[in-house]
Amino acid sequence: MNKLFKYKLLIILTTVLNSLMAAPYVPEHENSVVRVFSKSDDLKIIKHLRVQLIRDKNNYQVLSEIVTRYLKMGREKSDPRYFGYAEALILPYLKDDNLPEQIYIHWADILQHRHDFDHALEVLNRLANNKSNYSRVYLMRAISHMSRAEYRQALDNCKLLFTRASHLISMACVSQVKSLTGALQESFALLQETLQINMHSDKEELGWTLSLLADMAVRMGDEDTAEQYYRKALTINQHDYYVLANYADMLLEQKKYQQVMTLLNDFTYVDSLLLRLAIAGVKSENSAAIKYIAELEASYRLMEARGEDAHLRDQARFYLEVKNNNEKALFLAKKNWQVQKEPADIKLLLGVALKNKNNTELSQGIEWVRSRHLEDVQLSKIISVAVKL
Repeated sequence: MNKLFKYKLLIILTTVLNSLMAAPYVPEHENSVVRVFSKSDDLKIIKHLRVQLIRDKNNYQVLSEIVTRYLKMGREKSDPRYFGYAEALILPYLKDDNLPEQIYIHWADILQHRHDFDHALEVLNRLANNKSNYSRVYLMRAISHMSRAEYRQALDNCKLLFTRASHLISMACVSQVKSLTGALQESFALLQETLQINMHSDKEELGWTLSLLADMAVRMGDEDTAEQYYRKALTINQHDYYVLANYADMLLEQKKYQQVMTLLNDFTYVDSLLLRLAIAGVKSENSAAIKYIAELEASYRLMEARGEDAHLRDQARFYLEVKNNNEKALFLAKKNWQVQKEPADIKLLLGVALKNKNNTELSQGIEWVRSRHLEDVQLSKIISVAVKL
């Protein structure tokens, strides 16, 4: 029995066992400890603030502070529960049409996080129509429009940032849109130049700009430069899950599976990074993949039970690259495409369609790419193979 056969057999057995044991755990006693969560200063402060909010439920400043901390923790821990806590706290207040702008921005943030871009834009558009001076309103609108490939609207909002945000953020926003509409190299060069004259900007702004440059370099096929920018971004924030995921994707494309596992070894609590670990484990026949797959399956079952669609792209990749279930992957990729239309989404859709030899999806996807002049080396490779079918 060779190594590959034993490895595949182990995956099959583990999958079967997981399905047999898929029933939710119910503790025997109501006082049983199911899971222990670490305490944090944020939770202590939130507890104190919630007491204040109970005493004065119309103290919107306290409400905003609590929600801000929940959203911060949700991002830092990659834990959707905290976004749920923030949503539960805000919902009763939304009956009031005269809430402070910051509360509505928080609500739009929650909607964006779960990829409900339609409703997020409704909230943000209302604020913009009331002449909001919060730069975040226009940046969030730009990001929502970019996620839906509505580039003209995205660019309009980026331009509104020039009188409301820093020069670096404004130029980064414009460059990102331009890079998606046929001016990739020019946008990359412009953003590089902008970064050089804004090196003393806020660290969060620098991190975002570096990640955009890295992503552009990947699309140009300059992986060495991309790696430099990814690493610089991680020196600013080593827990930037977006950067870690995109950096890992580049390494996966290069078949550097051990590097992926080293890079993400401490982030198994983040589903998106756990997916990359599982892919790297399967590709390199690493036995750790068994554990990663079981954890992902449990997490995806929970998401399905909650009716969440925020991670369809990752789920489609899971079925494509880990489970080799091309039909399920195509179903999820198409469902994801209805919500989100970023370069990664069209690459996924075309890649899955290619696996399924689905000429309809391939022709429609290729036409979409060409009509938007989207430049991406990896995407071009997929298209070149597809047109030969």
